[in-house]
Amino acid sequence: MENEAEFKQRFMDFIRERGYKEEILASEWLVGLGRRVDLAAIDRETKEPIALFELAIKKDSTRKKRALDILKHYSLVASLTKLPRYAVFPGTEIEPFEIYELEDDTEQDPEKAFVRTTYLPHYNMLKNSVNLQKIKKTTTERDYAQKQVFGISIFLAITLTILLCLDFLKIINITPQRLVLIGLIVGLIVLPFANKLKVLGIEFERFVGKKK
Repeated sequence: MENEAEFKQRFMDFIRERGYKEEILASEWLVGLGRRVDLAAIDRETKEPIALFELAIKKDSTRKKRALDILKHYSLVASLTKLPRYAVFPGTEIEPFEIYELEDDTEQDPEKAFVRTTYLPHYNMLKNSVNLQKIKKTTTERDYAQKQVFGISIFLAITLTILLCLDFLKIINITPQRLVLIGLIVGLIVLPFANKLKVLGIEFERFVGKKK
């Protein structure tokens, strides 16, 4: 009977045939708070995982529960919650591995959380799929940030217009020093949102560039 190291090596040989080259496979990948997954497929450019594999040489309820706990933990610490995650057990001569994909992060019962699959996507297909998710997520965040900036800009414009009208009607007196202070306050309010937009724009271009 093979040991854990032999089983792991056999699975690595198996997925290498599907484009998962040795240089993008990382053993004992940290998924947060001291927990590690047996194997992770890493994106060469971003150095982030695009798939996680938890291996066990025996398939029983205890090992499936442990695999579920480790793979679920990644969604608690990562921004990308739909990362493909798999539990892998020994199979038969016809099917060398039993592969289960984690479908439901909220489910506590491994029998309901995992779905048996006979299909493991090629590395390039999986990477493109993950990048598409990142593009969609970044686009949503960028659109939300743009709406925030627009809303704040409208609010500030109305507020400044009212202040200037009150000053024109001599109800209040806005001195040059106060105008400078108002300008600084406006800048401090808008700057964080502008920086966020810039960062999201850079991320969007990076993911779109990789997709091409």
